[in-house]
Amino acid sequence: MEQMAATDSLLQLWAKWRREPPEAYYPLLFHMLDVAMVTQEMWRSCLQSGARGFLSKQLDLSEEETCSWISFWAGLHDIGKASPVFQGKSDAARQRLRQSFDFTGGKRDITPGHGIISATVLPDLLKQHISDGDLCERVATVLGGHHGVFPTSGDILPIKDALRYVGGKPWTKARNELFTEISRMSGIEGLPSPRNPQSHPFLMFLAGLTSVADWIASNEDFFPCDRWQSQTHESHLDIAHKQAVAAIQRLGWAGWSPASQSCNFTGLFPDIEMPRPLQHKVAEMAESLGNSPGMVIIEAPMGEGKTETAMFLADWWATKLGQRGCYFALPTQATSNQMFGRVKKFLEQRYQGK
Repeated sequence: MEQMAATDSLLQLWAKWRREPPEAYYPLLFHMLDVAMVTQEMWRSCLQSGARGFLSKQLDLSEEETCSWISFWAGLHDIGKASPVFQGKSDAARQRLRQSFDFTGGKRDITPGHGIISATVLPDLLKQHISDGDLCERVATVLGGHHGVFPTSGDILPIKDALRYVGGKPWTKARNELFTEISRMSGIEGLPSPRNPQSHPFLMFLAGLTSVADWIASNEDFFPCDRWQSQTHESHLDIAHKQAVAAIQRLGWAGWSPASQSCNFTGLFPDIEMPRPLQHKVAEMAESLGNSPGMVIIEAPMGEGKTETAMFLADWWATKLGQRGCYFALPTQATSNQMFGRVKKFLEQRYQGK
């Protein structure tokens, strides 16, 4: 593996490790900054104005201030990787770090995962900028669940003071330094403190946005492991921003807008010469939905056209409210795979050439 040119001790902590030749690791600080920058770019290029407004209102902040806070929180998701449990997974890392960090008692296959450690250490760190302890706890739990399972108090309490998991003073110092750098580079220093959101959907949004930003920033096609050795903290921030913009563009998530005019059933689905009674009824009902969000629950036997009806309504609301997407939730991978083809066909018909 190439020797790193940077001497900063923080850059010795790894977040990603590519074991295939040429072997390379990627610094934890840089990955955290990457996730923060992807989050900011998703906020600016992917979220519709209504979503940004709702989230900002929940925190009682301006949209730019909310963007900074949310990207700051998302960037902290992996701070639990600054621990003997995670760093000790690599023999090469243990060898490189052992003069500065204590690995006593650490085992490479030991639990808990780094998400639980993030949820354990973040509340106290967040109190440096947020006086509301409940908000600190809620955000820490959400970030600790960025791989899909939110840590519980039963996960956290057994490890809170266990040095074999969270490490001693050198690990605490490293996490404080990481926290300080992410604070500074996310732009939250000097901003008003956020209000504790009363909306549960806000926290679910933060969880989802963090997970997606982490997924994008972990993709080596967008953020290569082996091109960071000559970078400083400051130079990497600019690089991370440019890579985030390029990643969102390559994913096709930027610059898209819904159709400006609604379409009738046969226009959306040319293969359906005559809509079924359910579809006809819902198409009539759509006119009464107005220009505000809503919910429609459809219960009908198999074969009555529920899927096309749902697509019709999603398209109707997209054109009326300027919404930029919809979500299909299926119970199994098999049903999801089958639905993917139907949704793809619908989008190709609705947005030909895009």
